[in-house]
Amino acid sequence: MQPLESERPATVQNSRLPLSKQQRIVRAVILIVGSITLFSFLFADPLLRTFTHKNLQGVRPQIGTAIVVTLVPAGSSLLGTPQPPLVVVRFRGHLYQAGKVIGFDRLQLNRPARIVYRVGHNATIYVDEVAPLNSSQNVPPGAKP
Repeated sequence: MQPLESERPATVQNSRLPLSKQQRIVRAVILIVGSITLFSFLFADPLLRTFTHKNLQGVRPQIGTAIVVTLVPAGSSLLGTPQPPLVVVRFRGHLYQAGKVIGFDRLQLNRPARIVYRVGHNATIYVDEVAPLNSSQNVPPGAKP
């Protein structure tokens, strides 16, 4: 007994249907936005580094006191690379991440700490170093107390 015409499986002649105009536009937009994003990431980092370098050119480090807001101990990333400790301080009403941490085990949350910072030409503050208050080591030359 042969299956009826309506019961036979339909064969697909061309499995790839032509794209509609809307699908082509969506693909083009995705490619354009992706390309712009890629180039932005490639060129933004050198531009920002140059801007920061010029902003800090000739600026002298200063010493101040800030309140420790966040303490994250050193560890390793998911890839196994070592991560330095992270300390965020509140200074002049704003939060800043310290570039270098000295005496992490003696820092305490919501307690004052000594910071070495620089104020750029455009008044941006950069916190270079944080240490416990009683630590007087590594005071940079030319720093104002």
